Amino acid sequence: MRLNQPNRCGYLDALKGIAIISVILVHAGAGELPGILGQIGSSGARGVQMFFIISAYLSFESAEHFFGDKKDVCIKKALKWYLRKAIRLIPLYYLSIALCLITNSWSTYWLGKEDHITIQNVVAHLLLIHGFFPQFCNSIPGGEWYLGVLVIDFVIRYF
Repeated sequence: MRLNQPNRCGYLDALKGIAIISVILVHAGAGELPGILGQIGSSGARGVQMFFIISAYLSFESAEHFFGDKKDVCIKKALKWYLRKAIRLIPLYYLSIALCLITNSWSTYWLGKEDHITIQNVVAHLLLIHGFFPQFCNSIPGGEWYLGVLVIDFVIRYF
């Protein structure tokens, strides 16, 4: 990470750091710890929400930077932006799915009435359409909501 980047916002980086710590505390069950850590852990859901908002903002900033002028926005360039994101994110995403399936470390919290991962869930994740199925979101690697949202956004815009 380069520090003195002209387009970086220090306060945004600080908020991302706080949000990431909050996400970790929530998922680690820190709400049950005594004292101040327990209070921070139990209110960590606000950090999760803040993380979602910051991620959405940064996605729009990325798109704005990529397109430059609003007159340059076209389907071909939008597809290129989505493709660049996919090339960067999907290999690690597939790796995380494989590791979670191998180690049985998925979350049944998100599965609703299901008590295990189904083949439909895995296929939806591999095809990146898990965002269309609420019971599949955040069930295998957890945190895959971002790719699901990108696909939903893409479908809404272009189909």
